[in-house]
Amino acid sequence: MADHLAIQAATSACLRAFGGGETSGGFPQGTFRDGGFLATFDADGRLIVRGAGFVKARASYAIKGDQIEIVDEADSVCAEPGKYRWAFDGKVIRFTKIADRCDGRARHLTSRAWPAVKVEPPAK
Repeated sequence: MADHLAIQAATSACLRAFGGGETSGGFPQGTFRDGGFLATFDADGRLIVRGAGFVKARASYAIKGDQIEIVDEADSVCAEPGKYRWAFDGKVIRFTKIADRCDGRARHLTSRAWPAVKVEPPAK
């Protein structure tokens, strides 16, 4: 039990350091590096994947325990939701496919661990 609480405390501290938070299910909110892209999971259940100067994808997400369901916006090539298992160790997030008919999305989500990145707020 003490180990579990220590891990949870370390995870929360890491998320605060990277400007993120946690959903009620423990899923880390914040920005993660997906290869050459930055993927941001916000508190409102929105996912935005950005490249250098463009938005690659917009989606909504819902968490249920250790599973995430991602639904891309209507104009996406990924018309159906994808379901994945997620794991976060305080530094990187990993996704394992449960069910997704969109090969491109599945490849991006599962091909590597996504490290958390610190995103500086815009200058005022």
